[in-house]
Amino acid sequence: MEEKSNLSFITIIYNLSQTFFRLVSDITQLARAEAHLAVSSLVHLVLLYLLAGLLLLTTWICLLGAVIASLVAIHLSWLTSFLFVTLLNILLLITLFLYIKKMKKNLTFQATRKQLLNLTKSTAMTKGT
Repeated sequence: MEEKSNLSFITIIYNLSQTFFRLVSDITQLARAEAHLAVSSLVHLVLLYLLAGLLLLTTWICLLGAVIASLVAIHLSWLTSFLFVTLLNILLLITLFLYIKKMKKNLTFQATRKQLLNLTKSTAMTKGT
């Protein structure tokens, strides 16, 4: 009887280990498949963003062409029309770069650094007393 219970205990341990290894193998295969899907999706997203950027660029060029054509239609010279569109682009670029400069300040963890500085100051004051 004891030998039978030992055998069934060994069988249970063996089956449990087999189940565990199959589970680990299945999870590994699932992670591998999802990683492959993620890489594939990332490549597709990059290509789609490039395509969207290209379409945005061509749309902007068409819009600028329409502005130039409209200015020429109201009897402004070609040179004046191109200069107007160039100035418009320069103003938009300056606005964009000022906004980028403002947003870059958010990358430096200013509030966290301020709190850490206050913490070190208060720690130094506590040690000094």
